[in-house]
Parts: sequence; structure tokens; C-alpha cells
Amino acid sequence: MSADVPFPRLSGVEVPLGPFANAPAVRPYTEDDREDARQVFHESLRGLPFGVYDQMIVGWLAQTIDPAAVITIASLIERARAAGEQ
Repeated sequence: MSADVPFPRLSGVEVPLGPFANAPAVRPYTEDDREDARQVFHESLRGLPFGVYDQMIVGWLAQTIDPAAVITIASLIERARAAGEQ
């Protein structure tokens, strides 16, 4: 993926499905993007029950990893979901 992926806002989270040979080009984080990162994870994990610790780990990931990693992890989850539905 070579085009920059704008960090998605809460409405209309769009995660490219890859596969990626290189890190997706994503603009650098701003502090406001951390909540968006959390939302990207929650959207990709939709339908799964969340415990308190699960929520804590999703929050930690959103605060810790870079935007390209957020997009890549969400893409992996979406691809696993799609493979399971086939």
C-alpha cells in the first residue's frame, strides 16, 4: 500500500485489508488520534465480548503502538474474520 491512509474517525472506520508487504503509509499520530486508534480496534473486534482486562489491553495498544501497526493489526483481524466466514 503506497497511498497515505488518513487515520479514520469514529464514523466510517475503514481499514485496508492488505496483505501488506510494507508498513501502510499513515500520517503521524496526534493526541486526538489515540481514541480513534481504540475505535479502530473495537471495530475490528466487533461481536466479541470484552472483559475489563480486554478493554485495558485495547487501550494500552491504542496508546502505545504506532499508526501503521494499528492499521496492520486491525487488517489482520478483519482478514481472519473474512476467512472464517468463507
